[in-house]
Amino acid sequence: GLTGATGATGNVGPRGPSRTFSGALVFASPIAGAPGSVAASIPFGNFSAGTNYSVTFAVEVWSPTYAFNPPPVSLSVSSTFGAPTLSIWQNSHVGSKFTGTSTIPSTIIQAHVVVDGSAVAGIFSLVTSVTAREITSGAPLSLDGYFVAIHVESVT
Repeated sequence: GLTGATGATGNVGPRGPSRTFSGALVFASPIAGAPGSVAASIPFGNFSAGTNYSVTFAVEVWSPTYAFNPPPVSLSVSSTFGAPTLSIWQNSHVGSKFTGTSTIPSTIIQAHVVVDGSAVAGIFSLVTSVTAREITSGAPLSLDGYFVAIHVESVT
């Protein structure tokens, strides 16, 4: 048969990620002391004003002299400026850190944060804080990690 007429143009779909970036999570000091002791990361991300992000990260917590099970830590995330809405999902499990030819027990915290920064009027960063749930003074807990952030059009 004959070719039909061209239909109307459809609606424009949502824009995909316009910026993806990643980096290390750096902690200035280990966790040492009583339950409730905290180690905070150096601010990371340098997020743009009025924007939304999907941020995935992992933090590894370990000590060469302290074996732990279950994981003795919890994680929180905050902003350095404004009050973006942070929706956080996290999971932790016991794993192993490989150092040369040996392994050290570790806790690995995986997290995903949806950042609604649409109401934030300036550039902001995130800070990850890890809190000990047990005494750690005899064996300080070291921390490191990484993050991947994706700028998204909207969060729903």
